[in-house]
Amino acid sequence: MAYSSLTLPLRVLRRWQQRTSALELALLAFIGALALVLLPDYAPPVRFSGHIADAGTLLGNTCLTTLRVVAVFFFGILAALMLSGIASRYRVFRRFLIPFLSVARAVPGLGILGLAAAELPASWAIIAVAMFNMVWRVTTAIMDGSEHVPPQLDTVARGLMMTAWQRFWRVSFPVAIPLAADLFARSVPGVWFRLLGAEAGLCFIAGGRGNGIGAYALSQVLAGHWQTLFATLVVCVVVILAVKHFCVDPILGWAERYRLESSHSGAFPYRSWVLRLWRNRPFLSSIGEAVHGAIASVGCLRWGGVSRERSAELRIDREHFKAVAPGLACVLFVIAVLHHVPSLPVRAALVEVGSTFLHVIGALGLCLAFWLPIGLLVSSYLPKRGNFERVLVDSLILFPVILLYPFFDLIGVTNPVLLLCLGGLGLYGRTVLDAIRGIPTQLRNTAENLGVRGVLLWKRLVIPATVPDIAGGLLLAIAPLWNAVIVAESLGPSGHGLGRALVKAVLLGDLHAQILLLMLLTLLSMLFDRLILQPIAVYAAQKYALR
Repeated sequence: MAYSSLTLPLRVLRRWQQRTSALELALLAFIGALALVLLPDYAPPVRFSGHIADAGTLLGNTCLTTLRVVAVFFFGILAALMLSGIASRYRVFRRFLIPFLSVARAVPGLGILGLAAAELPASWAIIAVAMFNMVWRVTTAIMDGSEHVPPQLDTVARGLMMTAWQRFWRVSFPVAIPLAADLFARSVPGVWFRLLGAEAGLCFIAGGRGNGIGAYALSQVLAGHWQTLFATLVVCVVVILAVKHFCVDPILGWAERYRLESSHSGAFPYRSWVLRLWRNRPFLSSIGEAVHGAIASVGCLRWGGVSRERSAELRIDREHFKAVAPGLACVLFVIAVLHHVPSLPVRAALVEVGSTFLHVIGALGLCLAFWLPIGLLVSSYLPKRGNFERVLVDSLILFPVILLYPFFDLIGVTNPVLLLCLGGLGLYGRTVLDAIRGIPTQLRNTAENLGVRGVLLWKRLVIPATVPDIAGGLLLAIAPLWNAVIVAESLGPSGHGLGRALVKAVLLGDLHAQILLLMLLTLLSMLFDRLILQPIAVYAAQKYALR
C-alpha cells in the first residue's frame, strides 16, 4: 500500500522512532526554570478586562474572528519561514532548533493562554495561542524538506555556487512546499479550536466581557440564550467552510505544482475552484505572477557564503555538551522551583497526571471502538470511494467541537473521556477510511475469486492491510486531545486532571502554578507519544506494510 502524509505522521512515514532524548528533557526543564525566574508569581485576573471590549453583535464578532484567523495564517507561515531560513543559514541555531521543535510540538497551545494574556494585549494573546502549534508543525515540514532534497537538485545547487540562503529558498523550500501545505491544512482544525477556546477563556476570566465568536458564544451560554448559541454555531461553521474554500484549498492546490513526480503516490489531488478562477482571469493571474516574482527575487539574494558539503567534523555531535546540559538544566530547574515554589504538592500533581493519562487512554479507545467497526463494514459493503464519505469526514474534522461542549453540559453529559473523544473522531476516521480505501485492488480481486468474505475477509486481508494506518492514526487522533483535555476536564464532574488544575490556576492568576502544570502536561504528552504510541505505530509500519 502506498502511504502519504495524509494518512500517516511524518515520523512513521520515515520509518524511524523518535526517542525522548535527555537534551529535550533538559530543554524543557531549562525553559521552565527561565519562566519561573522571569515571570511574577501572580497576575491579577482583573488585568485581562482592561484589554477586552464588551461583546457586540454576532456579525461584528464574526468579522473579528475571521480577521484573527487570517492573521494567524499570515504570522504563522511567516514565523515558520523565518525560523527555517535562519536555521539554514546558521548551523548552531539549527542544532538548537531541532530539539526545541520536538519539545514545542508537545506543548498544548491552549495551555499558554494565561501566560500570554499576562504579557500581551488580548488580541495578540489570542493570535499567539491559536498559531502556537501550527508554527512548529510547518517549520518541521520545511526543515524536513531540506534534509530530503534529491541528489540531482543538490548537485545542481552546488554547481551553481549557491549560498546557504539561496539553496534554502530556491531548492529546499520548494521541495518542502507540498508537505508543509499538508501539515498546514491539517493544523487548521486545531487553530479554530484554540482560537475559539482562547476567545471564550479570556471572556470568562474578564467576567463576561470579550469579543470574537468564542466570547460571544460564552456570553450566550452565561445568559441562557441557547437558540442564539445554536445560531452562533451555524455561523461559525459557515465561516470555517468559507476559510477552507477561500484560503486552505487554494494553498493545497498551489502546492501541488511543486510536488515531485516520485512523491505523487498515495496523494489525493486538490481541486480549488477559487484557484482555478484566479488562474483563468488575466488580471488576477498577472497579480499572482507579480507576487510570485517578488517572492522569488528574495531567493536571489546572496546572503552568506557558498553552501558546501558538511565535513566529518561538523557531523560529530558534541557529546560533552549533551552530557553536561541535562544535569545543568535539572540543577537550574530545582533551584528555581525551591526558590519560587517552596511548597510543591507532589502527591496532588501525581494524582492529576494519572487522571489525565486515564482520560486520554479512554478517549483513544473510544475512537478506535467507534471507527474500526465502521471501517470493516465499509470494506465489505462500500468498497468504492464516495464523495459523500469524504465530505462527511472532512466536516467532522473541521466542525468546531468546542462549541458543542455547552450543549453536552446542558444535558448533563460531561464525562471528560467522551468530550475528549469528540476532538479526535474526525482525524482518526479519515485515517481509518483512507486505509480501507487504500487496499490494493489486486488483493481485493484475489480475495473475491477465492471466495473470502465476511469475517474471514476482515481477518485475512482488511485488518492486516490497515494495521499500519490504524496504529499511526492514533498519533494523529491524539494531537488535538492535549488541547481539548484542558476544556474537557474543566467541565467534568470528577474534579481531577491536569487540565482542570491548569484552568483553576489561570482563574487565580497563579503564573508559577501554570508553568509547572503546563510542564507536566507537556512531559506527559511527550512520554505518551514516544513510549506508547510511536513504538506501536513504527512496529506496525515495519511489520505489516505491503511492499
